[in-house]
Amino acid sequence: MRRNLLIGAVVIVLGVTVWFFWSGGMFSMSRVDPSVRKLQEPFQLVWTDFWLDGGSVGIRIVDRDSRTVEFTLPVFIDSPRPPRYDRLFVGDVHFSTNVVEVPHPEETKRMLADIVDRYVSSGPQHDTAVIALRGAPKDYVRTYLRVWLRQ
Repeated sequence: MRRNLLIGAVVIVLGVTVWFFWSGGMFSMSRVDPSVRKLQEPFQLVWTDFWLDGGSVGIRIVDRDSRTVEFTLPVFIDSPRPPRYDRLFVGDVHFSTNVVEVPHPEETKRMLADIVDRYVSSGPQHDTAVIALRGAPKDYVRTYLRVWLRQ
């Protein structure tokens, strides 16, 4: 009986560990927006920020050839609370007239989350961007653990 409990506990701990550290970067490159596909790694700069307009998130990526691409996940006045971040625009880090909506943004958002996860140091900007892009339970857990450990 004790042996079964120990095996069960080990399996649960391993499962949680794998879930927590598993890369969320599973995306199909063919469905990623061309503006992101053409970027060349390693990136010179990956910058994220959020605005107090309701929670809009902006991302700027400069690749190794100094090509810059900017994205925004806007929050509009009529957006539900909490925001769903289901629309992605390319062309600026904040919603403006010169942005173009990315059609079917899910794969692009997964790739951007992977890029932000690898290139932006942890902190509020990283956490907000990854949660807005991917929103996986592990992102929330990592954020809350990080905040809790800082206190």
